[in-house]
Amino acid sequence: MKKERITLPRQKSLYLQVQCQECGNKQIVYSHTTSEVKCKICGTLIAKNTGGKAIIYSSIVRRFD
Repeated sequence: MKKERITLPRQKSLYLQVQCQECGNKQIVYSHTTSEVKCKICGTLIAKNTGGKAIIYSSIVRRFD
């Protein structure tokens, strides 16, 4: 008797490495952030909370699963 393979559910949220449009600074942001995220160098808005998945205003460089 073999056990059936049970697939594990994947997370819907992940960490993203984003690059600021103004200064080019890279920083890591959570995809479901609960607060506004601003660039550490120039202060422009990178991500805005929506109560669920955040709106990302900069370019996504890499995804961390």
